[in-house]
Amino acid sequence: MIIAMSTDVSADGNSSYSQIYSYISQLSMQTFYNSRENTNLNAFGIETYNETPLTFQFGDPLSSYAALDDSDGRANQIRLLNRNPQQNGDYGEWDKYINAAQNGWYSTTVTSHDRHKLNESAYQAVNAGERYAYYACLSRNRDLNGNGRIDDNEIRWHLASVNEYIRMSIGAGAISNAAQLYIGDKSAMVKEETQGAPNGYPSKYISDGSLYYTSSESSKRVYWAVEKGSYGAIDNYYDGSPLPIRCVRVLPAITDTQDASALYGIKADPTVEKYERNGMIILNFKNRLMDNLYRGYVEGSLGPHNEDDDENSFYDGIMVAKDYLRDRFGFLETYKLRDIIGADGTIYNPCETYSEGQYTGWRVPNLVELSAMNAESLLSECNDDNGDTKNHAACCTQFSNQNVRFGFARSILIYSPGAKGDELDKRYRIRCVRDVPAESMLLE
Repeated sequence: MIIAMSTDVSADGNSSYSQIYSYISQLSMQTFYNSRENTNLNAFGIETYNETPLTFQFGDPLSSYAALDDSDGRANQIRLLNRNPQQNGDYGEWDKYINAAQNGWYSTTVTSHDRHKLNESAYQAVNAGERYAYYACLSRNRDLNGNGRIDDNEIRWHLASVNEYIRMSIGAGAISNAAQLYIGDKSAMVKEETQGAPNGYPSKYISDGSLYYTSSESSKRVYWAVEKGSYGAIDNYYDGSPLPIRCVRVLPAITDTQDASALYGIKADPTVEKYERNGMIILNFKNRLMDNLYRGYVEGSLGPHNEDDDENSFYDGIMVAKDYLRDRFGFLETYKLRDIIGADGTIYNPCETYSEGQYTGWRVPNLVELSAMNAESLLSECNDDNGDTKNHAACCTQFSNQNVRFGFARSILIYSPGAKGDELDKRYRIRCVRDVPAESMLLE
């Protein structure tokens, strides 16, 4: 929108010249979910720029809030304010957290992702004068009724949960470059000299979005955005610098029975639905995301690929094996990471001879499938006893910069092996998958 002091229009009406008093522009919210006109999915949207200053520690919210959720960032945001979500909830005073007179003013007029930030004065200093990340997303909301209180329907933007971050990474191909979580050059990254040192990945690249605070529990408080699936605790394997955040907004499904303006009890739907059909475990991804986020049907192994390649995408649905690969005596089989990811140019597929039901043509899952299996508790047997990778489940996706990390696996959480340097020859377990054949009628 242009607010002009004066405008001169040519005689033919085809051109004009304005002296501008003010120019106001607004970027659209972005989402990677499928059109809500065709589904009953609750979605969420993200802002194009992360507008929060990169100088806030997470903070120390009051300890009496209920358990935080892996997927419901809005409920987490309320609990981080030391409240429980309620339909007509009152979650405290706005001016405890946000300075309304300063909110909306930016430190610069540039559009670069690392400099276009709200002024720190937009955030009130709490707890011994510190400003914290856990309440920073409140700056995107407004006191709609002017009563000075944070009402339930005023919590629209919130700090993303760990699973909401994972979905952002899965949906990266459907959002603009400016809205990506990581906006640096992965190929230029260098490995830290020692784990957690500030001279390499991830600490050196925090301002580019290598790490983010989540609203989930402390063991899942940091999302490793470069790796698109990894997460962990604060200060684990980085230098402890303040991290960026990403604010998201719930987009309720448009239905005859749901009020799109009422947010209580609504959270974004997952990218997967799990069920059993004809004795097979099915993960159904169909019609949940934008069409360009799906790959074609594959029978047998995927080719060598990294986390940013098309092969690391969902098909409409997969079958998941009932157990990890075992030998004929029932003992777990394990395989070297270098063979699983094809570090030498050729992927080894230990699932090639596996069959279940009448189906053959199984393979090692890719990273997004491993993440979905993890979200649906299909990898819960994995553990980190003594750091033995034989207790970890691997996928076939390589990390895009092999000088920094190698691949992806799940111990008690998803991580990217490579920090120690010897993981290529470590052995990992495999739980096989295969694309659901269209003619099988197994996808609802």
